[in-house]
Amino acid sequence: MLQKILTFGYRFLIRHKALKKQQNISEANLEANRAFEEHARESFYKRRFVTDQRVLGSFKLGNSDMGYAGCEIIAVFNACELCRNMMDKDKTVETDTEQKDDMLLLDKIRGDYIPFSDMINEAETGGYLMRFGKWGTNPLWLPPFASKYGIGLEKLDRILPEKQGIYILSFWNDRKVKSGVHTACIQIVGDTVVTYNLFYGNSPINYEMQKFGDIMKDKRLIAVYRVHPQAYGN
Repeated sequence: MLQKILTFGYRFLIRHKALKKQQNISEANLEANRAFEEHARESFYKRRFVTDQRVLGSFKLGNSDMGYAGCEIIAVFNACELCRNMMDKDKTVETDTEQKDDMLLLDKIRGDYIPFSDMINEAETGGYLMRFGKWGTNPLWLPPFASKYGIGLEKLDRILPEKQGIYILSFWNDRKVKSGVHTACIQIVGDTVVTYNLFYGNSPINYEMQKFGDIMKDKRLIAVYRVHPQAYGN
């Protein structure tokens, strides 16, 4: 019995020290990231979407950085921007009361833009990271994370979507688990798939549906989410 108590106490102390260390890192990251935020906003947010995560490499993410491990957070950011664009267009036409409420909710949560420093801090302190950022954000925990920024994620079957809409895809880079995980936001418009940070570029990259399927056929999907306004699931 004494041995079990000592073992439990030892494990508790190790865990407590690890959590305290993570807390200190999160606080330091938040200060550094907020200092970089204004520069990032002026340099990278003008086009509203992030299509090359490497430009955000100066943002710290746990024990890593956004340039290396920030794709899940960026996918949520881009999905929010796409929803906002759609709602901004909808405001020019007559909408029902429920849809107007969704717009007001998104505006209230979003403001002008989502600071990456705040999103990173939420991922760090909310327990959404894998190996405290070295493996990025857990793609299976994106729905509760995304809900904090005004959107809902509906988990679908692990097949490529074909219907018009906004989606977040998470997948292994190839058939081998050691290949690493990537997560990106896409929008299907007619027969065109518009990708955001799926592959790095200065702007969103468009593919015909069949071409997109060919590109993704060697990827192992981990999760497929359809993006909705926050009202989804309430």
